[in-house]
Order: sequence, then C-alpha cells, then structure tokens
Amino acid sequence: MVSCREYYCYKIQIREDDENGVLHCGRLFQQFIVDVFIKVETQRLDFVSLNQDLFRVDILQGIIDFLRVGETEASKIGKKTFLPVTFIGGPRDMRRRYMDAIALVQHFGKPDLFVTMTCNPSWPEIKQHMLSIDETQNRPDLVSRVFRAKVEELKVDILKRHIFGKVAAFMYTIEFQKRGLPHAHFLIILTNEYKLLTPESYDKFVCAELPDSNEQYLYSRVLQHMMHGPCGDINPTNSCMGKKGFCKFQYPKEFVEHTSKGKNSYPLYKRCNTRKTVYIRKHHMDNSWVVPYNPYLLCKFELKFNMFWSKPHSLAPPPDSPSTIEESQNTSTVKNFAFELLLSQHPHQRGKLVLVQIANPARGRGKDVQEVHAETYATVKRINQKFGRTGYEPVILVDKPLQFYERIAYYAVAECCLVTAVRDGMNLIPYEYVICRQGTEKLDATLGLNPTAPKKSMLVVSEFIGCSPSLSGAIRVNPWNIDAVSEAMDSTLIVSEAEKQMRHEKHYKYVCTHDVAYWAHSFLQDLERACRDHVRRRCWGIGFGLGFRLVALDPSFGKLSVEHIVSAYKRTKHRAILLDYDGTMTVRNSISKGPNAEVISILNSLCRDPKNIVFIVSGKDTDFNSVVFFV
Repeated sequence: MVSCREYYCYKIQIREDDENGVLHCGRLFQQFIVDVFIKVETQRLDFVSLNQDLFRVDILQGIIDFLRVGETEASKIGKKTFLPVTFIGGPRDMRRRYMDAIALVQHFGKPDLFVTMTCNPSWPEIKQHMLSIDETQNRPDLVSRVFRAKVEELKVDILKRHIFGKVAAFMYTIEFQKRGLPHAHFLIILTNEYKLLTPESYDKFVCAELPDSNEQYLYSRVLQHMMHGPCGDINPTNSCMGKKGFCKFQYPKEFVEHTSKGKNSYPLYKRCNTRKTVYIRKHHMDNSWVVPYNPYLLCKFELKFNMFWSKPHSLAPPPDSPSTIEESQNTSTVKNFAFELLLSQHPHQRGKLVLVQIANPARGRGKDVQEVHAETYATVKRINQKFGRTGYEPVILVDKPLQFYERIAYYAVAECCLVTAVRDGMNLIPYEYVICRQGTEKLDATLGLNPTAPKKSMLVVSEFIGCSPSLSGAIRVNPWNIDAVSEAMDSTLIVSEAEKQMRHEKHYKYVCTHDVAYWAHSFLQDLERACRDHVRRRCWGIGFGLGFRLVALDPSFGKLSVEHIVSAYKRTKHRAILLDYDGTMTVRNSISKGPNAEVISILNSLCRDPKNIVFIVSGKDTDFNSVVFFV
C-alpha cells in the first residue's frame, strides 16, 4: 500500500524513455499539480481532524478558550480542530520556526551574511530534460528538483568547505516567484574569529564592479545576470520603476572609492568610476549598474549575492587625553566584540580608548563559569594583540574583588560607564557612577580638577536592568546587539561637552532626590493606598490547619438566594454550568472515591436538559474521572 503523495510522486517522475505525456501538457500540467497538492493536503487535514486525541489539545479547547475571549453564550461554545506542530505551514509550525530563528540570533548574535540564490531557467540541468514545446514555468517538477540539488550544493560550500569561514549558525527559506521560479534566502552567522569587521574583509567576498574582460567566463556571467535595468530616464517603463518615477532599488548607484556603510544599514560597495562601459540592452552601462555579486558563487551557481552590516559611525576629533570607558557587569564577551568593532572601524581611536572591565566574582565554579572565563580571557588577549602596542593595552580586565575606594577611583576617572547586563534587578552601579563623577572638594583636589568646573558624565545601560527607565539621559541598548553597543560607545565620544553636562545634571538631580528615605516614604504611601479599604471589609476565616486562609469580603457582599438562582435558570435558553469536583461534588479530603448517588442523579438531570452544557472542573487524571462518572 502506498500513500496518495507517494503515488503522485511516482506518476510525475522523469524516466529515460520520457513517455509520460502529462509532463508536457503546458499549463494543464500546472493545474494538475495544483489539484494533486490540494488532494494531498486535504488528506492530511482529514487525518488531523479525525485523530485529535493523538495530539496534546485537550487543554486548548472547549469552555476555557471561549471564556478567555469573552464568549458568554453557551450555544457558540464548540470544539476547535488544532493542527499539530508537524503540519508544515500551520500556526504551531510557523511559531516553532520563528522561535528557533530568534533563539539562534539571541545566542550567536546578528547574522553576518545574507545570500540570495535565484533559480536560473537556463541551467543546463533544466534545458537537457525539456522538449522544444516545453516552457520553464510549466515544469515545476523539473525546476524544483534541480533547484533543490543546487541549494544542497551551496550548503556544502558554506558549511563544509567554509568559503566564508566557519559558520556558527545559519537559517534559510525557499520562496516561489509569481512566474513559478524558486529562490532561496540564507542568513549566515559566522564564528567570532571569522566575523567581517572591516570594509576590506567585505571586499574579499563581494564585488560591485565590472570584472576584467580577460576573465571571459566571469565577465560573460556578470553581463548576463548581474547588470540591472536599464531604468530611470533612459527606460521609464522598466518593471523596477515606482509610481514616483524612481527605481525601487535606487539604480544607478553612486560611484564610491571604498566600501563603507550607507543609510539604513545597507552597505555602499566599492564602485570606482573607471569610465569603462559595456553595451547591453541597447544602452551603454558602467559600474553604477552592476548588482553586487560574489565571483565564486556567480561562476558556479549564477546567483545574486548580498550582505548586511550596520550603519557607519560619525567621527569626532580625538580628545586631548585618552578616554577611559569603564563598565561593571558579569557578561563581558559581547561588549568585548563591540569594543573590537569600534577600534576596527575607527583606527584613529586606537591608543586613545581604554575599556576597563570590572568583573564581578562568580557565584559558582561550574563548567559553564570556567568556559565563560576562558572565552573572556581569550577575547581580551586577541584584542590586545591586535590593537595594542608598547605602553598601550586597549582592554584591561580586573578579575578580582575590589575595595570600595578602588571602585570609586575607577568611577571618578571614567568618562563613560557601561552597564550591559542581560539579566539584572535594581542595578545601582549607574547611580554610584553619577555620584562619583559629581565628586567632592577633596576628590577634585586629589585629581587636580577645578572644583568650580561643570561636571559631566555619560551612561550606556542595558534596557533589561531595573534602573534603565529612571535614567532618561542614558543611552539604552540591547546588550545582545554588538553593533548597537559599538555605536553607543562611539556616540559617547562625539557628544558635545554641553550635552554631557546636561545629562549629568539630570541624573545627579534624580539620584539626590530619590534616596532611601524617598523610596521608603513612597512604599508606605502605596501600602496605605492599597490597604485603605481593608477597615471596611469583613474578614472570614475559612479552613483548618494548613488549609486555613483569611478572606476579606466587601460589606455589600451577600449570599445568592435560591429563589433568584431558580428564576434566572428558568429565564435562560442556553446555560453553561461549571461544577468543581473537589469541594462541590465531593467533600474535600473525603475517604470516598467519588460523589454519592444523589449527586450523580442531579448531574444526570442537568445533562438531560438540551439547554444545558455541563463542565466538571477536576484536578484528577482522566482514568480516575472515567471510573467515577462512566462506570
């Protein structure tokens, strides 16, 4: 016995004799494929609908769902059919894929490469299996099989041959265009040692210029696949033209001497004005019309290649003395990468910036803690070897307990404080930093500062810590986002002196006014406000021993009368009755295993009325309830 899907896979298979006329019926074959897909999908849905007991849906249906959405009419309460997570394209499947993708980004960081692979209908693997009467869009079976083979080969190149470096994680999706041709989108996250941190590293993998005509194969591929348009004034009817008369992809591009970052995180690839042109589609075109490509992938797969990276930093005049960025928190690896990115993109800041990391002592000594220590020390060593020199270490790691006066000394001289904890409560380090930057007469004399000079400070805090909402002048960042942390570091260097003073005054005024006494007073006020009505309430003690509890009831609270309940019962046409098992149908902690005969009789009477829907809320398992109510 074979399934419906297996049967139709056999029917549309390509064989050497190629006597299968169905494959060469043009658009009728497309209609046949659609009908087959609907048949297979309907069969799957029927199986799911008839086998709901195989899936964990018992807690997701019935009265609980309808009460949650505010439904009160019993006639509208029914039973939903839930699709399992194995049903491709269902809500659970899509949510699972989404959560997997978010978890990868949260753990490994932002994707480094974005690769788009488009199906080429002129691939020889497709052409050699088509008849003269066939069109590519009418052979979805052949196109899908060839494209799948190309995708698998691309995955081997990326994951096993490491054409971009070692891959920490990746994800991809396959979509179909309106004309029927598929294309795949890859998001690739590289390991730390292969991160692309400089424009020079991007130029190794992507090119946006016409190649040398001596490289005949690459040259022909670029002219055939990677030249946009033409569009704009010379061809206003091109498909890329928007309603306002501009190209949606902003072609032709501006000439750029060096790769850099552009607006909205899109890169500006190197496009030199070499005045070299080619004659394509009845127009002369230069480097401004070249779509970015990877030479190796273009020659092998004939696909389009692109990358994502963050927008550029604004550069500031170098300060007179080295700036010290100080921070204190227990997750420093991401911050090290951000600082490394900052020094890579701004070489003029090397020798002037120092990141002092004060590591809080770990609460344990497990394997995870040892791995974090090893990774932190390795990252610090790599950064110091890469950017350091005699007399200058970019990163200073303080991995020992500090005395309070030592911590105050670091706070007092630091121009910026970074607190980028990923999970924290009410972190008071930013408050301590602001107070230390305000200083005292004795501290100013020790540091050789003018006591009358205005004070200034800068804060970069994680949006996950408790004090973040109260510090309105701080720069808030997502600590998992390396680019955002790097940009925040850079922004602290380019902020004007007046703005630093304004931010410091705002924070200092808040810290001075919101002290322990203010917090205690506000807490008591909230407590009094919450307990204001307790005097008027009537308190009742219910239960005995460990089950005792105190219940506060409003003075107007009263027991419902039997007459009122009976009258309301007779007036309604649709009734949903919820009965609690323990304590209502049986005596709690009773030796008896189930309700007595009188309770069962009343329950049967309620169920026989077609206007009633009766629900029994029980904490017992299914086997117990089956024995009690169905035997």
